[in-house]
Amino acid sequence: MSIFFKKSIIPLYGVLILASACSIAQTSSSDKASEVTGNFAHTESMNSACQSSTKYFRNLINSNNLSEQEKSVRSELSALESYAWVDNSTGVKEELESSPTNLVFTKSIEAAAMANSVAALKVLLDSKTHLQEANLNAGLLTSAQCGNILAVKSLVASGARPNATNEEGLDAVMVSLVSHHFDVTQTLLSAGYDSCAIKTKDGKSIKLLAESVGALEISQGLPDCN
Repeated sequence: MSIFFKKSIIPLYGVLILASACSIAQTSSSDKASEVTGNFAHTESMNSACQSSTKYFRNLINSNNLSEQEKSVRSELSALESYAWVDNSTGVKEELESSPTNLVFTKSIEAAAMANSVAALKVLLDSKTHLQEANLNAGLLTSAQCGNILAVKSLVASGARPNATNEEGLDAVMVSLVSHHFDVTQTLLSAGYDSCAIKTKDGKSIKLLAESVGALEISQGLPDCN
């Protein structure tokens, strides 16, 4: 099952956010956001995608009354990823003993980050054997988009880089701003984010992006970058 970011939503490092099985409609960028980023989906669409995906997978994993299609989708979920979606930290700990592949581990971090599965995420982040910067950064972008500030703080504390970008040049601050999760933005700025180190796809500064989405207090606190 492919549940990777659609290109117009926010493609991360192969991060899951929209499940094709959910039939979540893909929407175009708002005019204001596209002027600045050229590649962001509408704010409400992004937030709704996080909530819908979490609800979908939790129901999928917990329900015994599934359609054939849903059964097929569930069969493709690893046990580790399933436990991450439903915040079963005990199950996560047991599955980590079976040495999951890096792909399964990354998907599980992203699932926990999206679902705000704080207990499961803690167990995953404590697993030094499997933890890599790439899956930390992927989880950070996911949690920043969904506004899950506890997950954001945990990932940053474990070594995720606020300035890390995906293949489209998007980072966690950009995602949090366009999603209107300004508390997450402030957390990332306080964690050493360098707003002068990156610009949006069309050359706009983070300061201008913050202003364009209504985060005026954040914008005023950012430096003017040459």
